[in-house]
Amino acid sequence: MNSIHRISQRKCTSKITEWSFVVVVSVIMVNITLAQNQVIKIDNAKPEIIEDAALSQRLEKDCKKRNPKMKNETVVWYELNNGFYGIYDHNNQSYMVLYGQNGNYIQTIIKTPWNKKIDPVIRSSFELSTYKMQEVVSYWKASGSGKKVYYIELKDAEGNVSRLWANEKGDFSNSMPQTKTQVY
Repeated sequence: MNSIHRISQRKCTSKITEWSFVVVVSVIMVNITLAQNQVIKIDNAKPEIIEDAALSQRLEKDCKKRNPKMKNETVVWYELNNGFYGIYDHNNQSYMVLYGQNGNYIQTIIKTPWNKKIDPVIRSSFELSTYKMQEVVSYWKASGSGKKVYYIELKDAEGNVSRLWANEKGDFSNSMPQTKTQVY
């Protein structure tokens, strides 16, 4: 009788182990699916050129103070829902300088080709995201030291352009970072 009880107990333990394994694998698969389907409301509002001449001059003065090599480069300033950015070219390289809503400097990022040389974390995160079906129109990455910021302009099948921000971990956001240490 004891041996029958032990055999029955082993079968029960084996079934519990199988079910535990199935549950753990299911939880992992659900988490992977959720991560791949990370949906962030993309900032689809078209950036507006700053019409306030005093604000544009103040931002440009600060930008040129930070980069004394800039001489006659023209900076085109835009306003987003949570800050400002200026785009300019210097020595055949495009730059985007970021300022928060309060006008404080955040960081400068450079336009870079979207190719096999981009940060593997950003590429992997993008390829696992729901955005992968959109065309990357432009890709910008942080220049210099500090918190890594990435900016991606996308175009969907209907030709609508949208903007997406990412941190060095590949976490996407619809908002421009407000400080170098902002966590998404």
